[in-house]
Amino acid sequence: MALLRPLLLDVVPTIQQTAALALGRLANYNDDLAEAVVKGDILPQLVYSLAEQNRFYKKAAAFVLRAVGKHSPQLAQAIVDCGALDTLVICLEDFDPGVKEAAAWALGYIARHNAEVEKGCQRPGWSVWQPSQHRGTEAGAAAWRQSEEGGAS
Repeated sequence: MALLRPLLLDVVPTIQQTAALALGRLANYNDDLAEAVVKGDILPQLVYSLAEQNRFYKKAAAFVLRAVGKHSPQLAQAIVDCGALDTLVICLEDFDPGVKEAAAWALGYIARHNAEVEKGCQRPGWSVWQPSQHRGTEAGAAAWRQSEEGGAS
């Protein structure tokens, strides 16, 4: 993890994206590696740069957050504590559907661990998408949906 962290700050965007993707794949593998991402202070760096980067980096960073948050309520809470929820919700409004999908997956995995976290993921007019409900489907941008009452699209 210590070798990948400086690559997130590289001047070449492709290197940044590849480093984030590698971190996500490691964190996705098991909870010990996901915990190493949290302990390595990588999450605040990802969240900070998530709002400023290109769509490829945004998808990779959201994948890292999803991979970390899926393992346990404590890891999901670590993501919430670093301020990722607001940034992920903003990513739901991104022009690119891949960014929207990645953000929705991340929010769904984070929210499934804790009702309090789920409330933090919700916005008026939206419902939180749970990945376990849609496994094996073409979720895409429909990973999140508007409620019957409506909301901004």
